[in-house]
Amino acid sequence: MIRSDGPDSSNDRQRAKPGTTKRIILYARGHRRSIGFLVVCTTLSAVCAVAPPLLLKYLIDDGILADDTGTVVWLAAAVAAVSVLAAVVGFGETWFSAQVAEGLVYDLRVKVFDHVQRQSLAFFTRAQTGALVSRLNTDVIGAHAKACETTAVNHVAAP
Repeated sequence: MIRSDGPDSSNDRQRAKPGTTKRIILYARGHRRSIGFLVVCTTLSAVCAVAPPLLLKYLIDDGILADDTGTVVWLAAAVAAVSVLAAVVGFGETWFSAQVAEGLVYDLRVKVFDHVQRQSLAFFTRAQTGALVSRLNTDVIGAHAKACETTAVNHVAAP
């Protein structure tokens, strides 16, 4: 049985190496459109999270307490529309997040493969094939897992 006392805080003390941000931005440059849509979806998601309580406030204060049936119907329809919009935006947010993450992983795999292809014959003579393949897969999968972990944290943190 595995025991856990909470989140692993060992990564909290680690700092990114200088130049890491610049390298990430270079990879992200090819995914500007998807990142833009992701930002729009995230912003709309935040608006959709705030809107229903405000609409319900007006529904109760201006509709139910004022005994205004037209306002009640209109605001109830608005709450339903915001809920549908929130579902669509949530789908878009997940879609574009996955598209960016998978695109970055693909770009990393291509870059790593190109780098390996440019190595000398002596490199392949010295390197153990299994260790090399394992290292290539582990590094890219580690980057992908970190990206997915960040995305999951963002989705959990969002209201």
